[in-house]
Amino acid sequence: MSELFKSLVSGKRSALATAITLVESKSPSKRKLATDLVQKLYDQSTERPPAIRLALTGSPGSGKSCLIESLGLNFVERGYKVAVLAIDPSSPATGGSLLGDKTRMTNLARHPSAYIRPSPSSLWLGGVTKATGESIMLCEAAGFDLIMVETVGVGQSEGAVKHVTDICSLVLSPNSGDELQALKKGIVELCDFFLVNKADGASLSAAMRMKSDFISATKFMGRRHEFWDSAVQCVSAHTGKGIDELAGTVLAYHEGLQSSGGLDKLRRKQRLTALKRIIEDSVYEHFWTKMANDYPEIEQLVMERSLTPSKGADKLLEKFLSSK
Repeated sequence: MSELFKSLVSGKRSALATAITLVESKSPSKRKLATDLVQKLYDQSTERPPAIRLALTGSPGSGKSCLIESLGLNFVERGYKVAVLAIDPSSPATGGSLLGDKTRMTNLARHPSAYIRPSPSSLWLGGVTKATGESIMLCEAAGFDLIMVETVGVGQSEGAVKHVTDICSLVLSPNSGDELQALKKGIVELCDFFLVNKADGASLSAAMRMKSDFISATKFMGRRHEFWDSAVQCVSAHTGKGIDELAGTVLAYHEGLQSSGGLDKLRRKQRLTALKRIIEDSVYEHFWTKMANDYPEIEQLVMERSLTPSKGADKLLEKFLSSK
């Protein structure tokens, strides 16, 4: 473990890959190693400025991967080290994932100052994985200044990404909806940036209209921070239009968040959220381990309509809570 820790903080990519695999593992022994490694990172004091944690979410086809590559290349040209955690949806039937996001970021993947890690969602709700928060910490420990998280998709449940990142951006495609639809989407309330991608060629006029729609829509939302109004920008990952401006906006937002004390407050809140989630997960796993022999009987009674689902759950929980 000490060798892995030393290699990780020295910036070795192989060590980072091994560490992320550990925190993503479902094996109890490997999870114990992962917990010890993360604790060791907590115990280590560092004078490095906090890394920027940027989430990009959006519907399939909005161009998230291409936009991440364009933005990532802009940041590495500015001297930053960039890590990308790309979350890929898992099949509810087989549990498998394609993990193909990296193939859409070939230029960034080849850059010596960038690191891309595709990870399966493993049917975890929220647009991220169970281990995304710890994976971000590992990337920071390895010396990356900007960590971008590409979520599975967009919707009410993708709000979980806000619990592990500093900035949440919604990537939009022209003609994907008007301001009324924008207000109906729960994720909109959690976002700091609204990025209308593909603002080029024949889609330029539609992109400008959508930008106007979202500027109108955001007027009905309260300010997330005293120093910041939600930003709505047109960008093009294909032509590079607006990418440099977006990079500057990200830096300005993060600097304002840090200088106002909002970043420290946000990170504290995120740690408490992680604590509660881990407790819930542990209790859930412990319940099914303890009740593995009792569950089939209750399941049969519920299927036969001898017990209601609520009554069946009460019986299992009562036995679980009374067991030692």
